[in-house]
Amino acid sequence: MAALTAQEINYTQLGREIAVTEPTAKRWIALLKQSFQWRDIPAFDQNSTKRVTQNQKGYFTDTGLACYLQQISTPTALQTHPLRGALFETYIANTIEALLQSMPFEAKLYHWRSKSGAKVDLIIALDGKLYPIVIKIQSRLSKHDARGLRTFRQAYASSTTPVMPGIIIYTGRTCFRIDEHTLALPWNAITH
Repeated sequence: MAALTAQEINYTQLGREIAVTEPTAKRWIALLKQSFQWRDIPAFDQNSTKRVTQNQKGYFTDTGLACYLQQISTPTALQTHPLRGALFETYIANTIEALLQSMPFEAKLYHWRSKSGAKVDLIIALDGKLYPIVIKIQSRLSKHDARGLRTFRQAYASSTTPVMPGIIIYTGRTCFRIDEHTLALPWNAITH
């Protein structure tokens, strides 16, 4: 499961890949959840007529353990590993979840992906508003990196729940506006 962190989970496909039945795959993930090693984030779908994916997205709760299980033993090895982006997203998602749990109000986390591939990694639903977040393991961003946020905003423009300006959390060092509805935020701004 460490190799599937930050991905949508399809139990049928997972069962086929590890040669077990779908119910067995579900039980194994349930065991990981019960032992606080795995967290699911549901898909956001306020309007069932929109063409969006319904699969939950899963995160390993300990990025250090996920690295160990993938035999990533040093920061240098992580720099070129194919799971580098997924592990960065996992770290940020876990940090945001921890921050939200420490707040005196209840916020819900979702993810969103359209059938065309546009995606928003996290959506915080709080006080009747939606706060979309994209996580990128890049040190430089462009307007193209805000595509998922723009698509999400357009898809829910007529919704009764307002979509607030989006954030792209990235590995750069400066905070700046990508466009009028998108702010780039360095990863360490939320972890310190």
